[in-house]
Amino acid sequence: MTARTGSTHLAALLAGSGQMAAPDEILNPRSVAQVVKWKRNVGDFAGLIEAVNADAYPWFGFKACFQDFAPIAGFYGALFPDARFVYLSRREVYAQAVSLFRACLSDRWHEDVAAPVDEEEMALERARLRGKFDLAALRGTLKGILDEMGAWEGFFKAEGILPVRVTYEDVLADADGVLGRIGDEVGTDFLPAPPPKYRKLADALSEEWLHQLRLDQLGMT
Repeated sequence: MTARTGSTHLAALLAGSGQMAAPDEILNPRSVAQVVKWKRNVGDFAGLIEAVNADAYPWFGFKACFQDFAPIAGFYGALFPDARFVYLSRREVYAQAVSLFRACLSDRWHEDVAAPVDEEEMALERARLRGKFDLAALRGTLKGILDEMGAWEGFFKAEGILPVRVTYEDVLADADGVLGRIGDEVGTDFLPAPPPKYRKLADALSEEWLHQLRLDQLGMT
């Protein structure tokens, strides 16, 4: 995956299938993998792999950005000899960059659909974020995403891998169809997709920043 492509939403859909636990970022050394190890009461990566391998589910999945996958890219087959790849990206890469840039500023990455919305607090947050807007930093965020997309494509080409290609937009438009394609790849039938668990975070401020980024990339600023 690359960041802000809806991987948490897709992971929840896969977990709802009954065929696997929600894929975690078990290769993420910054925080997520540590939380997963703590939940499973293991102390190292080897123990984590043993623990997930002992799960009762017929399939085990994990998600990773390329910087986390890169350390095992040369020998992933020894760890996961039956590995199948689903590559999750986003067609609207400018919107992806805005989403990542905003999430880094606000530290708000996901929001459950059941959570109440405080409109006054949201208005205050938008005002705070508007004052932190930095077009040069947003350009850097976009470049980072494009670089990572290139790294994934280079890996797939070098390894002769034809991943199941899924986009953020695909999942929103036809979640059942996406699960069907993934199921075809691994040879299983996933249950129909449950209702969305996470609320879309983009709003008028996101559109404002997206407009500025598009103008910038067209050389019109």
